[in-house]
Amino acid sequence: FPVTIPTDKIDVQSFILAAITLKDEGIGYNAVLDSPTGVDSLKNQIEKLIDGIADFDEKTGKLQLRLNRV
Repeated sequence: FPVTIPTDKIDVQSFILAAITLKDEGIGYNAVLDSPTGVDSLKNQIEKLIDGIADFDEKTGKLQLRLNRV
């Protein structure tokens, strides 16, 4: 998972919609990284907390954030 992603390769709307849902659900994330942590490990922790996944859309090639909601 790349650390630097050009802004034109991010589906900003998917992150905004996810943020609104997470706020409405009262889910937030606040962490102190006091030891070396890999990007993949941090990404996995956050995805588990929010019950979602950040990945690249096959059609657009953009990074998107999808929440696992019904």
